[in-house]
Amino acid sequence: MTIAAGTQLGPYEILSQLGAGGMGEVYLAEDTRLERKVAIKFLNEEFSQDADKLNRFIQEAKAASALNHPNILTVYEIGETDGTHFISTEFIAGRTLREHLSAKEPMPLNAILKIGVQVSEALAAAHQAGIIHGDIKPENIMIREVYQQAISECRKSLELNEEPYAKAILIVSLSKAGDRAEAIKLRDELKSESAHRYVPSYYLAVASIALGEKDEAFAALERDFADRSPSYSWVPVDPLFDDLRDDPRFAALLQKVAAAKLE
Repeated sequence: MTIAAGTQLGPYEILSQLGAGGMGEVYLAEDTRLERKVAIKFLNEEFSQDADKLNRFIQEAKAASALNHPNILTVYEIGETDGTHFISTEFIAGRTLREHLSAKEPMPLNAILKIGVQVSEALAAAHQAGIIHGDIKPENIMIREVYQQAISECRKSLELNEEPYAKAILIVSLSKAGDRAEAIKLRDELKSESAHRYVPSYYLAVASIALGEKDEAFAALERDFADRSPSYSWVPVDPLFDDLRDDPRFAALLQKVAAAKLE
């Protein structure tokens, strides 16, 4: 089924086709009532004519519409037109995770971790509501344009080696390559910068770990926690802190982080 641009279906004006999959086709449309863009998925004949599949789809869509989570697609309406069933949802301007992974430039580690945590939080919220997604894959994970800009800026900072995050990662790379002298030089620059501009203690901790300075790393993490910096919440999942996980101080820090999230 192909719907031409300009077709009016109730309050929705079809603008263009966004894609197609096993369940049906997805179109970008204008909701003329609320003057907003929406995504409309029209179910194919297999789903529309199979009572069990259709009923399961409707029940899952109803359950999903009750969810309120920043990382879960918002369902607006379930409807039918000329015997074809559809679901109307928010339109997310952006690219799929698959498109990002297929790009030539590698995604920064920090971006990968954030996406992983956000997907996990969304799934946890769905599971608490009794909803099992059943088809998690890069094609079904959308990255909003605003987040794409953040990834782009992160890549840019890594290329220029100017931002604190980029320097911290470079210190890790230099240390692993055996160039300790250069790594220490950059670490000292990072410390010096923190005297006249805000440098998250998180990055100083990363640099200290790379140089095997655990006491300084823990001191920096404690400062980061005390400042309630957004970055401290990444400590439990950041592989850059793997060298600290056997230390009793790390377990104590994780307990603090967990307790803070519950406040």
